[in-house]
Order: sequence, then structure tokens, then C-alpha cells
Amino acid sequence: MIDAKIIAVFVSTHETLRAEKVFIEAGIKIRTRIKPRSIGANCRMALAFPDTFLEDIYRLVKKSGLEMTGVYREDCNGNWLEI
Repeated sequence: MIDAKIIAVFVSTHETLRAEKVFIEAGIKIRTRIKPRSIGANCRMALAFPDTFLEDIYRLVKKSGLEMTGVYREDCNGNWLEI
């Protein structure tokens, strides 16, 4: 189980599923989840992951040409802040 406080949001469900495949193939532990309503984006899905993989996520997004709308961290009050 991944107790992730970081999520990546992509431009569409298709792009999220594509990213999921890329990350899994790279050995990154992720979990698909519903995007919090407070984050404005067209896609309703997000990929949650431990912060230890943050730099790997950025590298793979760039290398694979994925269209990511943002990466967010949950604070102690349950608010999602873009990082």
C-alpha cells in the first residue's frame, strides 16, 4: 500500500493511463486515485506516489513526452498545493 501525499495530474484519462504504464515499467510504485475536487483539471484521475520518486516522475514525464498539468502535495490540513 502506498501512503502517498503527492499526486501527479495529467491532461486526460488517456494520458494518465499512459503515464501509469511508463511509471510501472520504470519500477515506480504508484497508485491510481480520484483527483481531489480542489484541483482544477479536466481529468478526474491522478497518480499518487511517495515523495522519494518525485525526481524520477519529472524525468520520465519529460523523457516520454507526457502532458502533465501539475504535481501536488497534501498539507497537514488536507489542502493540495502545487509543487
